[in-house]
Amino acid sequence: MLFIGILGIVFLSRKARQFADPRYHCAPNLMPSKSFFIRLLLAVGLSAVAVAVSIVLQGPLLFPEHLENLRNPLETTIHRFCPVNDGTNAVVLLKHNSRVNLDAPATTLGIWNFSHGNCSLRKISTDFVTFNAVGARSGRYLFASSNEGRLYAFDRNFQVPVPRILGTHDEKFALDLACTYDGSIIIAASPCCISAWRTDVPGRLWQRHDIFVTSYCFYAQTNRLFCGVVERDGYEIDGLTGQTLRTFPTYCSIPVSIDVSPDGARLAVLNHDNAFFLIDLETQRPLWSKKFPTSAPGARFSPDGKRLITRSENDKPTLLVLSVETGQQLTELAGARAQIVGIAWTENDVVFAWDTSGTISTWNASSGSILRQCNTECLPTNPTSS
Repeated sequence: MLFIGILGIVFLSRKARQFADPRYHCAPNLMPSKSFFIRLLLAVGLSAVAVAVSIVLQGPLLFPEHLENLRNPLETTIHRFCPVNDGTNAVVLLKHNSRVNLDAPATTLGIWNFSHGNCSLRKISTDFVTFNAVGARSGRYLFASSNEGRLYAFDRNFQVPVPRILGTHDEKFALDLACTYDGSIIIAASPCCISAWRTDVPGRLWQRHDIFVTSYCFYAQTNRLFCGVVERDGYEIDGLTGQTLRTFPTYCSIPVSIDVSPDGARLAVLNHDNAFFLIDLETQRPLWSKKFPTSAPGARFSPDGKRLITRSENDKPTLLVLSVETGQQLTELAGARAQIVGIAWTENDVVFAWDTSGTISTWNASSGSILRQCNTECLPTNPTSS
């Protein structure tokens, strides 16, 4: 924009010198059109310069985090984070920025350990580039997918977990992965295909191409899979057979996040436009709703099902603990270092959140007090921890 404005002004200066030439006064009938053309170009050029200057001046105010990332790009960010229920460790997939470190691998798969008040990373060796990953809440199994769509299972009971291939997802990139509480079933999904696999049996359990699934989760410690679907009602699917058990309204055109309460009575759904709905599955009506101004992580239910955690409705990096019944705020969790991109709530009432700075923050959900913070940039490796 600024370049166009400058070109326009340079062009006008040349035209002004030409009109100073006496030869131009020999054709008076050309003067009005020439004069109008010059005034038009001058207006366009000055407007372009004004818009460009406005963008340059307002950019740091409107997009401070984006500009900071451009000036000082992070070497490592958190792509997936799946804590086990006791909160002592988590399956993590880290992404590395090649602009910062040319020798760094594209991703690192590992176990992030929080025991004894310290943080360390146990790296898991793979002979493929990990595209996505997920861990079972029970803590034994973790799963990963490659850029080619191959799915692998790892058993953490082994001192050195070895990848065991389960099969290949039809659409290559598995944009999302989910597994049951015990890790016995793994689900892979992409825009036009959802497939299921068993941990202990080779070969695919089932796959479906008739629904465009954009978000899903298993209900509690069951095989019941709740799916958000584009421009349609949500689906509850039997994870073992792939059969539809029922449908339910989500009030979302593109549900990007979905979670089910521990008693199976409530549904938390986030739409792509940041509209959020808390739905009663018995009446199939929303109990309450919210609209976030910018992109928000998916909300999560507490282990007792009475509370819900989501981001604040302003741009501050804080979380709110809300009443499931009323949507009223109960507690605020403050202290995150940057925009929060993911939330998890473990059975010992600890809330985990990871942000765009690569920092993990944990809170006591009842008191709202922050417990610890750990950043990927200063994370030591521990080859023997689990």
